[in-house]
Amino acid sequence: QPLRSKRYKRRQKLHHFGETVKSAREVVSASQQKAVEVLARHDLKVSQSWVAQLETGRITDPDPETLRKIEAAYGIDYDRLVYALICDKYRLNDPGFVSNATRSRWNAVERLMPGPAAARGKELRHELGQRANAMLL
Repeated sequence: QPLRSKRYKRRQKLHHFGETVKSAREVVSASQQKAVEVLARHDLKVSQSWVAQLETGRITDPDPETLRKIEAAYGIDYDRLVYALICDKYRLNDPGFVSNATRSRWNAVERLMPGPAAARGKELRHELGQRANAMLL
């Protein structure tokens, strides 16, 4: 009996997730190299190559701690990151894979989330307030 070759599930790139992360990064850092510094300030020591892989969807299973650090560094809501990850991983936007009802339910969930810049906006308002107070002193 011939040996069967093992079949490995090929990982699909997480394009929506990558674009979500990239959009958030572009708000705080013009380049991936500068993003490395921003992430390092939030205890995420990575390379520019890692940032590129994340933004192009090649990193397919980031752990929750990493997502929390990206949230803090880029000011993007954790739920929005997880939602983008779920959408890609479980093909929620693929009409050939999920029903219209499933897509509608997940779209309703997305509408309940704060906007992508909500967390960053709060952080910036706080920072501006601190600067204004410092100038008054």
